[in-house]
Order: sequence, then C-alpha cells, then structure tokens
Amino acid sequence: ADELQARLRTTVVVENLPGASGQIAASAVARAKPDGYTIFFTTNTTHGANPSLFKTLSYDPIKDFEPVTLISETPFLLVVRKDMPVKNVKELVAWLKANPAQASYGYGNSTGQVAAAALMKAMHVDAIAVPYKGTPAAASDVIGGRVALMFVDTAAAQPFIAADG
Repeated sequence: ADELQARLRTTVVVENLPGASGQIAASAVARAKPDGYTIFFTTNTTHGANPSLFKTLSYDPIKDFEPVTLISETPFLLVVRKDMPVKNVKELVAWLKANPAQASYGYGNSTGQVAAAALMKAMHVDAIAVPYKGTPAAASDVIGGRVALMFVDTAAAQPFIAADG
C-alpha cells in the first residue's frame, strides 16, 4: 500500500476482510460503488475454486468483477510429516494405503484442499480431509504429526523448511 500510495500520490486504504474462503471480501467488493476506487486483490479461491466448492455465493465471479492483471503465480509443495518413511509420491501413496487410520491431509486454503483431494482421488486413497482456518495452523499440525500431509505454497512453507535445515 505504501508503494502504491507513493506512485499514485494519493491515499490508499487497505481493508483486509478474511473469512469464508474469501467470500466476505468478494461480497464487499461486489457491492462497492463501481467508481474505480475499489481494487480486489485475491487468489484463485474466490473466482476459481469457490464456484465449485460452495452451492451458492453472494457474488458472481464473472459478472461482478473486471479482471485487471495477474500479480503473481505461486508454486505449491507437497509436504509430509517428518516421521513418515517416504521419499516420493509413489511411496507416500503406498504408505497411506497401508496406514488408513493415519491417512489424512490438512489444508488452509482452496488450492491445498483441491490439490490434496485430487491426489487422493487419482491414487484411490481414502484419506480424511482436515480443514484449518489458515495455512500456518495446517502446517503446524503436519509438523506436529497430527495430519500426514498437505499442499502448501512456498512462501508459507519457507519458515518450516528453514527450521528443518
């Protein structure tokens, strides 16, 4: 916001509206006066995943918004708890099938949710999906051994990777 404010030479107000997989913020922006002063920074969740994950939305991802630009792309990593005796996805799938009581994945965002569910479906693994209010909580439970795995963006995974050495 500071850089944008300096470049535009005007006041820029950032209002974070977390919750409901971005639906709270998306709804607020959809209802905002279309005067060009409201910009919605979002992920694929509000416009790509939510239409498939929720029966109804209080906004229309196509009609209520005008795309401006792609800001960034973020790779995701498949991470597993440290004590799992696996070194690749093939071994992970075999372990999950051999240990159904421990077959679980955490997620704190829609990308992690969809990626893990797609992997489980493709590999015919029956795993428990564990939702979290955010990625840090899910990652903490992977590290703590409470869930087996998760897909996590590189930025959120970096502190955990650095701590592991």
